[in-house]
Amino acid sequence: MIDWASTYASSWRVMRVDPLTWADSGQLSGITEVDVSRKWGSQVESGTVTVSIPASVTVPDGWYRIELIATQGANVDLVPIATLYLTSGSGTWADGWREDELDGTSVLAPADGDGLTMPDGAYAPMGTNGAEVIAQILKPHVVAPISVDGSFTLPEHIVYDLDATPLECAWTVADVGGFMISPDGYGTVHIMPKPTTPALVLDNKGMRLMLPEVETSDGGNTADWEREWADGVTVGSVVRCNIPSRGISGDYRIVSQSIDCAEGIRVSDTAERI
Repeated sequence: MIDWASTYASSWRVMRVDPLTWADSGQLSGITEVDVSRKWGSQVESGTVTVSIPASVTVPDGWYRIELIATQGANVDLVPIATLYLTSGSGTWADGWREDELDGTSVLAPADGDGLTMPDGAYAPMGTNGAEVIAQILKPHVVAPISVDGSFTLPEHIVYDLDATPLECAWTVADVGGFMISPDGYGTVHIMPKPTTPALVLDNKGMRLMLPEVETSDGGNTADWEREWADGVTVGSVVRCNIPSRGISGDYRIVSQSIDCAEGIRVSDTAERI
């Protein structure tokens, strides 16, 4: 197992995903860069994949998984970063090669389509398990596996807004119970309580993960930093900071995140003090 607070070598790959088994089904070649963005609420994540391929080669629209290969001594871990639905653009051609930027959407996107709403009069009944209600809202639209990782009881009826998408309704229910809707790297959608324990500690040892630039605002209640990849640290995660020299101390929750896969992997977080 990789010790993410210590030095490791990294590379990455993009794999096709079989929509029936949700397993890897072959590697996509010609990738030059991948960017993944995550933000609290709504569809949670999106991304772009830049490819440089022969002009005669096409990249079919479909589900793809970005994976990190981390090596530390004799330990080698394969870690999924994100699973997205990629669609090809028009691209540019030069000397028989095509560079294209593929747009990636979240596994949650089909539950958030334009004009897609819940049936008139739909509501979540008081006394029901809110986590299961969220799952039932999402299942007709989301092809990825859904995991209900906890439960909470709705204290009152929740009537959905008439123009709200199913995903927006699911987040409304989640907010009542202090829950979150979080796709993991495999694309599995977790319906889970907001974490309260740190997924990452940034102290004298953990500072090795951080790049030099740290910005704070709002009296230190909001912080932006860049770091190397640490598995399991995503939007919604709690980071415990004890680096007074950088102006950050206490527990912060990550509210947005961008992941840049080029020469290695770099992560930029925006976090708010909790």
